[in-house]
Amino acid sequence: MKKTKKNKEKTKNKIIKFRNRNFGEKILILLMLGLIAVVMLVISFFVYIIINAPDFSEEGLYASDASIIYYASGEELARVGAKNREKVSYDELPEVFVDALLATEDSRFMQHSGIDLARFLKASVGQLLGNSDAGGGSTLTMQVVKQTFTDPVASGIKGIIRKFTDIYMAVFKLEKKYTKEQIIEFYVNIPYLGAGTYGIEQAAQAYFGKSIGEVSLTEAAVLAGLFQAPDAYDPFSHPEKAEARRNQVLNLMKRHGYISDEECEIAKSISVTSLLDENSNIDKENQGMIDTIVAEVIRRTGKNPELVAMKIYSTFVKEKQQVINNINNGNSYKWPNDVLQTGIAVIDVKTGGVIAVGAGRNKKSKLSWNYATQNERHPGSTAKPLYDYGPAIEYLNWGTGQMVIDDVHGYSGGGNVKNWDGAYKGIMTIKTGLAASRNTTALQTFQAIPNKKINEFVTGLNLHPEYDVNNYIHEAHSIGAYTGESPLD
Repeated sequence: MKKTKKNKEKTKNKIIKFRNRNFGEKILILLMLGLIAVVMLVISFFVYIIINAPDFSEEGLYASDASIIYYASGEELARVGAKNREKVSYDELPEVFVDALLATEDSRFMQHSGIDLARFLKASVGQLLGNSDAGGGSTLTMQVVKQTFTDPVASGIKGIIRKFTDIYMAVFKLEKKYTKEQIIEFYVNIPYLGAGTYGIEQAAQAYFGKSIGEVSLTEAAVLAGLFQAPDAYDPFSHPEKAEARRNQVLNLMKRHGYISDEECEIAKSISVTSLLDENSNIDKENQGMIDTIVAEVIRRTGKNPELVAMKIYSTFVKEKQQVINNINNGNSYKWPNDVLQTGIAVIDVKTGGVIAVGAGRNKKSKLSWNYATQNERHPGSTAKPLYDYGPAIEYLNWGTGQMVIDDVHGYSGGGNVKNWDGAYKGIMTIKTGLAASRNTTALQTFQAIPNKKINEFVTGLNLHPEYDVNNYIHEAHSIGAYTGESPLD
């Protein structure tokens, strides 16, 4: 009991002594305790990073398994992915391409040891201040790690952990073991570079029909620009964006002293489309179908089968697809020229499955513009059963014998709708109105249905109506006069 009393007195004396300290001393003690806590927290964080960092291996740099796509019958349709990557050594890379790459991706690559501290801090401050264009401050070495070994999550606590894991691996597992030339070699052989290509050699062959060692200054600039966003700067699909990005790369090369003003301007004067080898990347007549499947898989899963090995079981029917292919390639239909395009989607009415597509004629590359799924045009009179008669049957209990009047009729906001033949045929059933494609009866029917019910009906069919400021579907939808549906829609 005496000991306990003594301990209590000692504790009480300490508290009294602390209370008797002046305010400045108290603040100093608290700051020191806070600093110790922060240091311990930082040490714990870095210990966590080191313990949980993945093992680095050269074999793990390159994905080798392809994704397999199957027809509805189970027969193999195609293989997509990185399996056919052609790796090149550093010595095979022309100086002009290396210069373009370093000027664009990491101008101080040859000086730093895996992390460019000044660039990293600048990017971090920019991100904290809400500047989304500040970049992530990743060096070329860190990007090698990010592309193959760490989680691509770039935000929140996971993003912070990933960033510091990238730094740790870049500094201690790559820069300590490999030369700068070897790291550049890793960097250019790993990534997807658009148009179904993997690595810089495949990209050079696909876009320009030549080996990477043969590319010119302007071609090197196009290729160097792809690493940031390969699909966005694919010169086949987006030539204007590719040219703007190419010019940005050339400006950076000039800024860092790799090329002169004159060389920069001459390279900029060459159009990107004039450089492209339009026959170099045509894979097969089924490319449009493959592109459609790949895009749908990405939409549903968030994973790209070009990058992640999968088995994909499609609803496509080989024989039906061949009919579409024969139309597009001119075997069963004579086209007046090579400019005219098609967008075709064939649906199995029993299952709703897509069984064939015509993504366009004379496709120039993998994943290029898909006229079956990306072209949004007026649906025209095909909208009438969807926006008018279907909802009337569903919500107004109309039957096909419901009577309507084909006569002069106007929009609620003013102005009359006209029929295709300029005539009016009087009283008729909605079945006849649909069969004869009368605009007046379609508009009357649309106006009879609550707008919210029309919206419920068409969005349930995955259509994409347009809305006015009051979230109201405008009446021109009744005859398909709006932009927003692809052939597949």
